[in-house]
Amino acid sequence: MTRHGPLVNARISVDVAVVGAGFAGLTAATELAAHGRSVVVVEALPRVGGRTESATDDTGRTIDTGGQFLNDDMPEVLALVAAQGRTLVAGDHELASLAFRGGSEITVDPRALARLFDSAEEASQQLLTVDRSSLGTRSLADWLSGQLDGDALRSAVGGLAGAFCLSPEVLPAAHVADMDARTPFTRDELQYVVAETLHGVAVGLADALGDRVHVATRVRTIRRSASSVEVFADGLLVDATDVVVAIPPAAIASIEFDPPLSEEVMASARAFRAGSVIKFLIGYDPSFSTSQSPVGDPTADPIGSVRQWLEPAGLYTRSATTDADAPTLVAFLGGPAADRWCTWDAVRRRSTLIDLLVEGYGPSAAHPLSFVERVWRPDESGGGGYCNLLVDTERLDAVDVLRRASDTEPHVVFACTELGPTFPGYVEGAITAGLAAADTVRQRAASTMPPPPSR
Repeated sequence: MTRHGPLVNARISVDVAVVGAGFAGLTAATELAAHGRSVVVVEALPRVGGRTESATDDTGRTIDTGGQFLNDDMPEVLALVAAQGRTLVAGDHELASLAFRGGSEITVDPRALARLFDSAEEASQQLLTVDRSSLGTRSLADWLSGQLDGDALRSAVGGLAGAFCLSPEVLPAAHVADMDARTPFTRDELQYVVAETLHGVAVGLADALGDRVHVATRVRTIRRSASSVEVFADGLLVDATDVVVAIPPAAIASIEFDPPLSEEVMASARAFRAGSVIKFLIGYDPSFSTSQSPVGDPTADPIGSVRQWLEPAGLYTRSATTDADAPTLVAFLGGPAADRWCTWDAVRRRSTLIDLLVEGYGPSAAHPLSFVERVWRPDESGGGGYCNLLVDTERLDAVDVLRRASDTEPHVVFACTELGPTFPGYVEGAITAGLAAADTVRQRAASTMPPPPSR
């Protein structure tokens, strides 16, 4: 059972302290424990799961309000879901998309506009073929303006703002190209959902670790000596040989390191920024799945197909149904448009989104049975958006610096989805980063073990 709430004046001695109970931290702790290392996991939030989270909707169902989707390109998270005996539900990911202008603009042909979004996506994929060293410090927006114009450019900029939760104006094209290279999709990225929630998989990992996981316990200071570390958290002191810092780069500065981390490492951590995204889950009665007739398209279209909008830029929707008797739409809005919507109250956000859903799905979309929103904004824990993005063009090597920090920073290893060898920004990336961190800790321990006595 996960221990809820901070301990009072407690001291624990373990081999490895893990800071952060997202998928990266839980994976690292699980892997180390499986190899005989004693561990403790300390989490500032009152829950585990990082950017995965769940809630109960108006009909009493438990739903994912954070990370939710996975696909066949992600072996680690698929293996974990299978090991826990959870159920994958496939979406209708082969269906054609529809797109709408939104705002006060009339959409004449949603399918034709969707093809414009597709062409914009194709242009952004060209980054994979570009020599990243040739991009210099150009922003993603600047690079796109050299490839597209008009509505195609508008859709590309808006779509990428939604995908990265930050304006392409502040994102270095070279960093986006690096992330794309580490994200080898061959399937629809939203191919599956977990019927019992993806957040439940994180809870399963924490439950297996039991009372080694301490939530609502913020780490304040990490003090290092030549042979060990002390991790000072709220009401808890952990003595350890190593510490895995499994939090987003933007949150590293919230912890005091004594002695301080090198300026190169700290500058690399400060190079990252979190954006904003709002996730909505809208449930309907069973008749909804066959009753759609989008405005501008008289042909009923299954809810599984993606809908996108030019305004607000970055809004897209699709099915997140796990039970045929409970059709559910998921809507994501990321980037500057999400920042704007965050200034509104929840009533205005709901009303505005419902109007857009009526445009995309027809009049029946006006009458949901349940409506849940989760606003993910930057905070001191590095939250907000799907992950932190590098925005400092003078620190384009920040990912590599943080990955190899263990070579120069005694007893410290960093692990987060942003550093994942594959699929940065996804649960798969967090898991691969956690596995890599555990491997680094084990290799370090092996290299410092005294040789066996001679015979």
